[in-house]
Amino acid sequence: MKAIQAARLANVVRHVFYWGCFSIFMTSIISRVGISLAAQPAIGQIETLPGTEPLDWSGDIASRMIDSIDAFLLRQTEHTAKVREQAWASVFSAGQWPSDWLQTKRDRLAQILGVKDPRVSPVQMTILSPPGQSRPLAEGAGYDVYAVSWDVFT
Repeated sequence: MKAIQAARLANVVRHVFYWGCFSIFMTSIISRVGISLAAQPAIGQIETLPGTEPLDWSGDIASRMIDSIDAFLLRQTEHTAKVREQAWASVFSAGQWPSDWLQTKRDRLAQILGVKDPRVSPVQMTILSPPGQSRPLAEGAGYDVYAVSWDVFT
């Protein structure tokens, strides 16, 4: 169960990171394009700001932009993983995370996600099934699959 919750949390964190990077990337592009559009020369003249070139892309510009965004996010993800690994190596010692450090990270993530309500403890699952039926949705070798729900916050 903890693995599923950890996977879901990792997915949320990844999406928050990707959208944050995307926002930074788009703000950078929009500011650069906005500056070059504001300084449009008269028709027939091509002037550029120092260190810039005219946009002369042809073909599918949207697809090219998506590819550039993807490359940017992959670079940022690799960079963040390296920085995180270095930062965590100094904190992780003797095979355990310091509880105060871990709690600080959890509090920061809760703030980012807007989680303010206390969690339900203990977690109690409810099997969802039509009245009179408690059959699993699917069965496999060594496991049964049920539709379930549980309260997370009070």
